[in-house]
Amino acid sequence: MYGTEEEIGIAIKEANIPRDKPFITNKFAQGIEDIPRSEEVTDGLFRFVGFLHPVASSKELTDTTSRYLIHVLSFAKSKADFQHAWKSTEEMKQTGKVKSIGVSNYQRADIEATLDGATLLPVINQIEYHPYLQRANQYIPWMREKGIQVASFKGLTPAFRCPEGPLQEHLARIAEAHNTT
Repeated sequence: MYGTEEEIGIAIKEANIPRDKPFITNKFAQGIEDIPRSEEVTDGLFRFVGFLHPVASSKELTDTTSRYLIHVLSFAKSKADFQHAWKSTEEMKQTGKVKSIGVSNYQRADIEATLDGATLLPVINQIEYHPYLQRANQYIPWMREKGIQVASFKGLTPAFRCPEGPLQEHLARIAEAHNTT
């Protein structure tokens, strides 16, 4: 999604990091008509990243990614759109090309629509979540109750976007305790 696959693949290869060490997450974020079949997505991704080649001196081929997420489905116009997108993701997991599947930036209604047709549950919902952006209506506990883990992004927003905000004193105290800025 972010176009960094090639650089990540090169970095892993040049660092001689065994493929089973990094946990690699990728996302899909195109339109509903562009959701490819699992083989097209994963084979293209792994070829691009260089994982369809032998790792180091091993003859073992590494053609799986750790986690694949559907990024916010702004193109979804119906419950069926969410279910279609999720079925494609389930296929990737069932082929063994992807070890773990989840979603990103899904609201509760999005997850509910997805779950209605799901065979497999999303293992995670990656959302923006930090002290300045909380989630209402018991959203986080609801996901946990369903067995969906929550991953946060932009967790450092309070420190960088609003350094003079209400967390300033707390962050300064933490930094001082760790002898850092």
